[in-house]
Amino acid sequence: MDNDTFSDVSTFRGYHWKGVDCDEFSNKIYPGRKTGKDILDHDCNGIYGLASAKESYEQMYCSEENTKSKRLGVAVIGDSAGAHFTIPERFFNASMIQKGTYNDLLLKVADELDQPHFSGYTGHVSAKSPLEKTHSVYKYLRNWNLCNNNDYQNIAVNGAKAGNSWESIHALHRDQENDHPLLMFMEFVGNDVCKKTLESMTTPEDFKKGILSLLNYLDSTVPEGSHLIFFGLADG
Repeated sequence: MDNDTFSDVSTFRGYHWKGVDCDEFSNKIYPGRKTGKDILDHDCNGIYGLASAKESYEQMYCSEENTKSKRLGVAVIGDSAGAHFTIPERFFNASMIQKGTYNDLLLKVADELDQPHFSGYTGHVSAKSPLEKTHSVYKYLRNWNLCNNNDYQNIAVNGAKAGNSWESIHALHRDQENDHPLLMFMEFVGNDVCKKTLESMTTPEDFKKGILSLLNYLDSTVPEGSHLIFFGLADG
């Protein structure tokens, strides 16, 4: 509602993908924002209120001098691997189809058949079974510093490749002046090269051009102190 790209709805690129927006009426309150000196929870990490007339609880618990590690959100830019694309076996295995099999189909479609909330980068929910272990970079960052709570962004898109991610990367929300730094992962695992013919693959020249344009955009967008890790970049 406030056009800050964060939401209190889970699907349609909501909080399954990005941290929950704790105020849908202010575009100055969202996960990852530097917190002011007042009572509000500007960064939606769950810490709010005044410890004294001169200091908020956020300042008391989360200032760099009071924590062992700096504030650092996590983001992944890439394809279906980063988005954790998953089609449940029960959807197409006839022996598993029964009453209720497709009850959650619309919710799955609303998440583009992805499970970013179980992703190795931005997984943030408790496992429902031993098969759904939710170890993730976000969880490690959160455990190291609980002030990082709720600060994750998954902007991976099924089918993404170096040359077609220019529009989707703009979904990354980070203000250079007012937000905390990011630990970013960029992974384009195979869509540039997994083609039937060599002619239909992304050329090395186009691959390099696409990647450099993404890097230049990030350099002009994310706060100082951010880091980028390349992972699984497949150069044909």
